[in-house]
Amino acid sequence: MDKQIIEILEGLSLNDEKEIKKSINIFCTISKEEDINFKAIKSIFPSIIELLKKWDSIQDHTVISKTFEALSSLIRDKDYDEGFAPYFIKVGVVTIILEILDKSSDSMASHGEIATSAMLCIGDLILESDKILKNLVKNGYLGIVSKLLLTSTQPKMIGQCFWTVSNIASIDDKLLQSVIDSGILVNIINNHLEPPSNIQYQLNQKIIFEQYWCISNSIVSANDKQFKLIISDYRFLDYLQSIKKDLREDVISNYYDTISQVIIKTLQVCQNEHSLDFYKEFIADSFITSILKENNDLEKSKYFIIEEKLTNLNNFILFFK
Repeated sequence: MDKQIIEILEGLSLNDEKEIKKSINIFCTISKEEDINFKAIKSIFPSIIELLKKWDSIQDHTVISKTFEALSSLIRDKDYDEGFAPYFIKVGVVTIILEILDKSSDSMASHGEIATSAMLCIGDLILESDKILKNLVKNGYLGIVSKLLLTSTQPKMIGQCFWTVSNIASIDDKLLQSVIDSGILVNIINNHLEPPSNIQYQLNQKIIFEQYWCISNSIVSANDKQFKLIISDYRFLDYLQSIKKDLREDVISNYYDTISQVIIKTLQVCQNEHSLDFYKEFIADSFITSILKENNDLEKSKYFIIEEKLTNLNNFILFFK
């Protein structure tokens, strides 16, 4: 490997794109090997960082996209206690990736390939730890995603954007608040209920699925205030009732889990506020309370779970004083 490392460093030190590309191809090969020498790989990173900093001056876009491919392989390597992901944050790689995503969002027609590979790299980072995910949000990731959702025409990129947002929304109410503040959630719902004419991308099953998970995960992690906002101001129940017809059969089971969460959260709000106001205004006359009658073909396990949750809610309402 030492010989390969020297070859990579020599190639990256030149101003010849052919030599740089050759070095990155070797870097890609090494990153996928089983026995990776962490110290040897670290010695390459000052040169990799310099390459990424001048990403928009590299004519062959595959050089940068292959670099991200190698970084993703290293992130997924689990042979080290610390792993590569925290190291990437420490040396500033993550900051540079976010800068590239941000700047490329203004020129997706010419930099779409680079942006997509950068986004896939971000996706691998997000899976590593909540700490890394929080670092991304702190450094403006959600604002960048909001821009990408307006400028990208690539379904793969859009699906990845929503997938990362759904992961952020699922962690806790603090991160969910960042997602709410970004406007992404309300835009998902509004765009579904009233599709605008200026969306740049074509909806497909993958995008619909990832959008749904953004909304569904938000309900799970929401505190009382956030839950009430999503229900009252975001027309969530209209969205939930409408989206069912667009979901794949293998997602329908999760759809009813979301229904259960709405019932659980409603009871929680009523108990914490010692009031039925929220229930009466938004839930009582909604499809939620008649969900079992309208879906008598529901699989038994889901039926019994929802029945139990509704019984608990109805008992609270019946005996409320």
